[in-house]
Parts: sequence; structure tokens; C-alpha cells
Amino acid sequence: MTVVAELEHPSLARAIRRGLFGLGLTLAALPVPVAQAFEAAALGKAETAAHDGTELLCTRCDLSRAPLSGLALSGAKLAGVNLIGARLEGADLSGADLTGAVMDSARLTGTRLSGAALAGASMSGARLDGADLSGANLTAGDLSAADLAGAVLRDAKLTGAELNGATLGKADLTGADLERARLANVDFRQAVLAGANLRKADLYKADFSAANLTRANLRGADLTKAHLRDAILIEADLSEGTYLIEADLSGANLTGARLNGVNAIGSIFQGADLTGADLRAARLLSSQLTQTHLVGADFSRADLTNADLTASDLDGAVFTDADLWGTIWRDGTRCAAGSKGACQR
Repeated sequence: MTVVAELEHPSLARAIRRGLFGLGLTLAALPVPVAQAFEAAALGKAETAAHDGTELLCTRCDLSRAPLSGLALSGAKLAGVNLIGARLEGADLSGADLTGAVMDSARLTGTRLSGAALAGASMSGARLDGADLSGANLTAGDLSAADLAGAVLRDAKLTGAELNGATLGKADLTGADLERARLANVDFRQAVLAGANLRKADLYKADFSAANLTRANLRGADLTKAHLRDAILIEADLSEGTYLIEADLSGANLTGARLNGVNAIGSIFQGADLTGADLRAARLLSSQLTQTHLVGADFSRADLTNADLTASDLDGAVFTDADLWGTIWRDGTRCAAGSKGACQR
């Protein structure tokens, strides 16, 4: 059976009941008459709008504020659909095509969106806490101020996406692609971003406190004034002009991290672990490296002018051709002007 309905009303149930047949929504289902099943689901009288073997096509139709919680819409064709303010808690939209959909302020708590096509979709201010977006394509999507706390975004594609002000605390972004994404003021506290690609992302004032960024690619990213207290950045790549200006990395684990060429002027590394880190040609002017583990770290050609290394462990650290003018050495004494490669007293 195939039923075609044109949704000219924001309420799906009323649109179907009024019989606005024309174009826009195609429902095919066997053996249940889908118009009746979908109407019942939209009215909260059924658990699902479709069954195995069902195809749902709804292109550019208006489902704003529709009550669609718990519906089984896996694989649905919903490109350009209007779902502003819709209720979709616990719905199954895995593998659905939501390209260019407008879902601002929609409620998608616990919704399944794994493998969904969401490129260019607008989800500003949406509730996506606990949602499953693993493998979803959110390229150039708008998730600004969205709530993604505890969401699963493993291997999700968010290249060039807008997430300024979003909440991603305790979210799982393992292997996610966030290259060139706009992530200013995002809450990543205790999130997992192991192996994630954040190359050239805007992370101004982002909060990565206690987040796991093991082997993450942050090359060329802007982490100016970012919070990375107690973050795990083991073997992370922050090279090639990454900005860490006035960032707070107190207590962070940067063992084996690549920071060659990083701009970390005025940053705080107090109590951090930089064992074996590559800091060649890094700009660390006026940075706080007090009580820091720097065993085997390479500071060759780095600029440590006026940096503070008080009580730090420098065993095996390399300072070949490093600028140490006015640097406070581990014993608390200040290096003399012109100090290069070694602290002159």
C-alpha cells in the first residue's frame, strides 16, 4: 500500500486526518495501512509508525512541534524536513536521511541517529543528551548551544560544523572528525576524544577539563584561553602552529605529545607531565611550568623568555639553542639576559 499526503499543517496527525493528499509524504507498508498506523503513532496511540519493510519518504514537509517520541523511523527519507521543536525522545532515526533538516530546539534525548545523514542540518539549541550519533554525517551542520551531554558520536563526521556554546560533557567522540569545526566555549568536560581529528578547529575558551584526548590531532587548532586542567593528551599532536595562548593545562598528561612550533605564550602547565614531549621551536614566553615533569623533553630552539620552571624535573631535558632570557630555573634563580642553550647566572 502507498499513501501520499501533503503536510500543509504543522501537526502531522491533523494533516493525515484531513486527507490532504497530493505530494510530500510517501508511506509504504505491509501489511498495515500506514496512514492509519502513522496517525495513531503521531497521536501517541501506537508505539511505532512503521513496520519491517516500511519506507518513509517526507521531503521538506512540516512536522514542527509534532509528538513523534519513540517512533521507529530507521532509514526514513526526511531531507529538508521541518522538525523545529518536535518531540523525538527515544525515536529510532538510525540511517535516516535528514540532510538539511531544520531541527532547532527539537527534543532528541536518547534518540538513535547512528549512521544518519545530517549534513547541513540545523539543530541549534536541540536536546541530544544521551543520543546515539555514532557514524553520523553532520558535516557543516549547526549544533550551536545544543545539549549533547553523554551523547555517543564515535566516528561521527562534523567537519566544518558549528557547535559554539554546545554542551558535550562526558560525550564519546572517539575517532570523530571535527576538522575546522567551530567549537568556541564548548563544554567538553570528561569527554572522550581519543584519536579525534580537531585539526584547525576553533576551540577558543573550550573546556576540556579531565577530557581524554589521547592521540588526538589538534594541529593548527586555536585553543586560546582553553581549559585543559587534568586533561589526557598522551601522544597528542599540537604541532604546526597550534595556539595555546593563555591556556590552562595544569595537571594535564602530555607524555610524548608533539608541541613543536606551538604558540603557548602565557600558558599554565603547573604540575603537568611533559615527559618525552617534543617542544622544539615552541613559544613559551612567560609560561608557568612550575612543578612540571619535563624528563627527556626537547626544548631545542624554544623561546622560554621569562618562563617559570621552578621546582620542575628537568632530567634529560634538551635546551639546545633555547632562549632562556629571564627564565626562572628549577632552583628559583633567574637566568641572565642573553642566556641561550643554558641558564647563565
